[in-house]
Amino acid sequence: MPTRTTPTERQKRLGAELRRMRVAAGATTEYAAGLLGIDRTRLSDIESGIRPVSVEGIRTLACNYACADDSYVDGLVAMAESRERGWWEKHRGALPPGLLNIAELEWHAARVRTAQVLHVPGLLQTEDYARAIGNAYIALAGAEHTYLTDTREALATLIRDIKAGKADHLL
Repeated sequence: MPTRTTPTERQKRLGAELRRMRVAAGATTEYAAGLLGIDRTRLSDIESGIRPVSVEGIRTLACNYACADDSYVDGLVAMAESRERGWWEKHRGALPPGLLNIAELEWHAARVRTAQVLHVPGLLQTEDYARAIGNAYIALAGAEHTYLTDTREALATLIRDIKAGKADHLL
């Protein structure tokens, strides 16, 4: 089977899992390569995701590494058998590999969690914005909350005055 110039994240993951299994079994690359009838550089390419590995190869390695977890081995086999070309493949060469890897990972994921962070700089924050953020994220008593938003607004006003030339320094 030919080598790949840029392995996908799935291919890298499969290779990494095979390497992890080998290391956990205490097997050398020479021993593992001998099991497959290949040289150790070729095994290194398989463990890097650069070269594909056959289903029989995965099962041979798992058996000789004493991996008793059949569902784990079946998962590795499924990763090796998956030759489907996803929608992202038509964009290979036009988009950076990282974006293609994200698309592939999301496609195969059982669950995707995302987080978005938005920060409005202090000078652009209004009193209403500061109160809304405080109410949403900070559990404070009413007086404490008012104090914090009033302090923030006073500081923003002072900074605006300095920039406008109405005040000359900030302590």
